[in-house]
Amino acid sequence: MNYKLQNDRLSVTISSLGAELVSAVGDDGFEYIWQNESGEFWGGHAPLLFPHCGRILNSEYTYSGKRYEMGIHGFARKMEFELVSEDDNRLVLSLKSNEETKKIYPFEFELIAEYKIGENTLFANFTVQNKDKKVLPYMFGWHPGFNLDDKNGAKTEDFYIDFGDVTECACHPLQNGSFVSPDSYTYALPGGKYQLSEEENAREGTMIFVGTGNKARLFSPESERVVELSYSDNIPYFCIWKWESADAKYICLEPWSDVPGDGATPENFDTKKMSRLLSGTSATYSYTVKFN
Repeated sequence: MNYKLQNDRLSVTISSLGAELVSAVGDDGFEYIWQNESGEFWGGHAPLLFPHCGRILNSEYTYSGKRYEMGIHGFARKMEFELVSEDDNRLVLSLKSNEETKKIYPFEFELIAEYKIGENTLFANFTVQNKDKKVLPYMFGWHPGFNLDDKNGAKTEDFYIDFGDVTECACHPLQNGSFVSPDSYTYALPGGKYQLSEEENAREGTMIFVGTGNKARLFSPESERVVELSYSDNIPYFCIWKWESADAKYICLEPWSDVPGDGATPENFDTKKMSRLLSGTSATYSYTVKFN
């Protein structure tokens, strides 16, 4: 089921499947969220990643001596969320642990997705609650894909991500396929900007930055469209990804709480580097997207 929030400046659509933002249309009719109309490329829009970001080695992990299976980006994006409340400019959806989730993730939890709009801005708050008596290990990320096809003929390389006064950051390269090196190197951001590049995308796969601050502005001198993304301080990683094709006219800007392992170490959720919540506690991940 789809829910719509709208005002005079912005109309957004959120699906109950995964509580995913599937559309954001400005007052001039421009669609800011990737739609994959040809069906050739990535089929997502802006999925929520929980309780894992990225891949798990061999799609399996252990916890308290038991083995479990889990696919890429966890399972929340493939599950129906229940409606908590709805009005013209605010929507709250919830996913609670159940017998199905416990087969692959043996924890009691609730994931609450709250979307609000004001003027040309979307506010999103995602809250992870530990309903269990034991510590909850998890990761959370947002994976929005933004449309680069503004009909002005701009190429991928015409777009930049502006990080303000941040002129360098740490970059964690991929290794062993789609896994992440624990080691990083210094990545220069001349003038505080990162230029999108099909060549670098093909070579690196995903750019994983740490230390870019909590704001990113997507723009092109060749386009009148600007997207301004900001997010809360408890989100240290900023990932940049797109399908490897110049015809895939979108870019994913993905703030994550944690990243995958190194692709060599067996996955053990008892000891793996990931976020953890004590029993009865919660964490909220907040995002703001301004569509200009």
